[in-house]
Parts: sequence; structure tokens; C-alpha cells
Amino acid sequence: MAASDFTGRVALVVGGGNPVGAAVARSLAARGVSVVVTGPDEHALAMVVCEIANAAGKARHLVGDLADPAHPLAALEKTRASFGPPSIIVAVAGPSSFAASVASAAGTVTTIVLVGDEAVEGEAAALAAAGIACHAVVAGRSTEAAVSPEDAAEVVVLACTRPARALSGSVLRLRGAVAS
Repeated sequence: MAASDFTGRVALVVGGGNPVGAAVARSLAARGVSVVVTGPDEHALAMVVCEIANAAGKARHLVGDLADPAHPLAALEKTRASFGPPSIIVAVAGPSSFAASVASAAGTVTTIVLVGDEAVEGEAAALAAAGIACHAVVAGRSTEAAVSPEDAAEVVVLACTRPARALSGSVLRLRGAVAS
């Protein structure tokens, strides 16, 4: 993946305090993406922002209830105020409607990646059918070999590259459950 795939991009990572969301935020930031992480756990979010800052990246956080209908717009405003409009939304937690709400309000989102179990497949397909470039990263069954949060994050980052914009509704299936 070329660094130019990410130059000047801004990402909103929903669920940025959980292990996969944190790994996604760190991986994107390491490639030069400015990142806002959101979720309910202030301590976890602050730790992610601190880790990114210590690695010379740019990050901010916003604590909020992902089920709160007002939170998507608050997250969008925090992202815009911090770094400009987002072009990437990664939803590792919360309803896919969160990502769709931000994408439609922002008007600048080129990529949405939904991360979760098989349920996100249908959500990604519905967003793709509505004309929103969206991918699903689906964890495998827990009986299979575990995938590290960092490896899962790299799959998400792959879905955020410029060439991946030619796809929509794609499902990237991990070989196993994500280790915690």
C-alpha cells in the first residue's frame, strides 16, 4: 500500500477504544491519516490518542453513546473541527446507521468499512446498493485460528486504499475470530 493512498485523508473510527478499532486507528495514523476515535470508554479512547501522538500521528477522541441519534453528527463536527471533513469511516462498533448518517451528512466520505460478524455483510450490501462505497470485514468463527487485532486492522486498511474504491459491497472474511 502506497503512503500516497492516505496522504491528506481524515478518518473517523467508530468503536476506536476496542482492540480492533484501536489497531485500525493506529495503523491509519501510521500511514499519515488524521484520525478521530469515538466510543463510550473515555480512558480507552484517550490511550489510543496518546499512543498515536507518541508515534507522531494526529488523533483526537470523542466520548459518546453510539446508539444516541445525535452522536453521529457530533462525531462529524468533532472530525471537521479537528482535521477537516472525513473521507474514511470505519465502524467497529455501533449500528451501521451511524456510519451511513455521517457519510450522508459529510458528503466527503469515499470509503466506509464495517467490521463485525456476518450481520455487517447485509449492512454493507445495503449501503453499497444506496451508492455508498462500503466494505465489510467479517470475523471468522471462534473455532478457527484467532486473528490478532493488528492483522484485522491491516485488512481494514487494505479496504481503505484508493484502488479499493473501485469496489463496493465487498466482503473480506478473516480466517478466524479476532483475539482480544
